[in-house]
Amino acid sequence: SLGYGGFGANIWANYDLDQNDLNETDITLSYAFDAGENLGLEIGHIYYALEGTDTRELYLAAAASAPLSPSLTVYWDFDEGDGAFLEASIGHAVPFNEISVDLGASLSYNLSSKFSIGDYDGLHNAVLSAALAIPLQDDVTIAPMVAYSFALSDDAENAIESLSGDDDFFYGGVTASLAF
Repeated sequence: SLGYGGFGANIWANYDLDQNDLNETDITLSYAFDAGENLGLEIGHIYYALEGTDTRELYLAAAASAPLSPSLTVYWDFDEGDGAFLEASIGHAVPFNEISVDLGASLSYNLSSKFSIGDYDGLHNAVLSAALAIPLQDDVTIAPMVAYSFALSDDAENAIESLSGDDDFFYGGVTASLAF
């Protein structure tokens, strides 16, 4: 991730250890700004490079400066998915010396997005996560994380199982960030 002012660029990749395969790479460009005393907005574009096909979406995220840092993000896939996806989340950072323990939870809702998750309207999944934000220098941070995702509806179970073989799973990763 790179950030300057409100502008951001991010590259994210998924390496499936079971399949020994790099099966997704996402490139995100974004702009974040204050929309009021306690409200931040972010707009962006995500390009998804997936095995077999690619797709693109625009998103708008709103985050409140309030207890549990609530946020709502709307993703609109205007390419292969031709639909929308909503995600509501909360989080809380617990400082511990120089390290921060970041806890989070999210719920998602599919609005007829046809790309990979099925053409249905309804609850999709929930995610519980924990990360350790470890500063290496003033502007460099690494954050190992673990998460648990589970389906919230029968349609979601079918869609998620068709992609991964399970409708609930643990996953993890490491984020490296440089802000200047």
